[in-house]
Amino acid sequence: MLFVLMALGAADVVGRYVFNRPILGTMEISEVLLAGVLFFGWAYTQATRGHIRVNLLLPRFSPRVQAMTDTINSILGLVLFSLIGWQAAQIAIVTGNRVRTTCFALTILIGAMIFSVFLTVTSLPSVLAGWITGLGLPPIVILVLILLMYIPLGALMDALPMILLTLPIVFPIVESLGFDPILVVQSGTLR
Repeated sequence: MLFVLMALGAADVVGRYVFNRPILGTMEISEVLLAGVLFFGWAYTQATRGHIRVNLLLPRFSPRVQAMTDTINSILGLVLFSLIGWQAAQIAIVTGNRVRTTCFALTILIGAMIFSVFLTVTSLPSVLAGWITGLGLPPIVILVLILLMYIPLGALMDALPMILLTLPIVFPIVESLGFDPILVVQSGTLR
């Protein structure tokens, strides 16, 4: 995905300055690809339990204390990112319209992070993936339904928030169906 993003940017620059014909939709495609790079990386890290952890004392405690510690860490992260979002909103109000777009993007990102923590704690995506694969529908039908879901969502919101909010749910479902997630994201961008 990074190579496609890089090639698209280079082709757009060459098209704009050499042929005076930029590639239409480069910004929107780049937004979706960046969100895909970010959240596929997070999902892969979460699935492989690849987060960096310093465990000096935690393994010596019971599983219950370890779970409580993880919950407290998630809550503290939620509070910290909420405070960062609040401060960003305050700065945006003081500085005016120049920062308004950045503040909205940061608010969406923080909301998506909170939503991601909720999904991780509840393990809702894996439960939902198990339920959907257990329906007995052919995987291609489920994939088409997922892609059709993006049509009304795309009419209601911008591409980046839509991907940020739906990818943590859709990614495990697509993966459990046996599809390549990168190809699914690419087919979703060709609407």
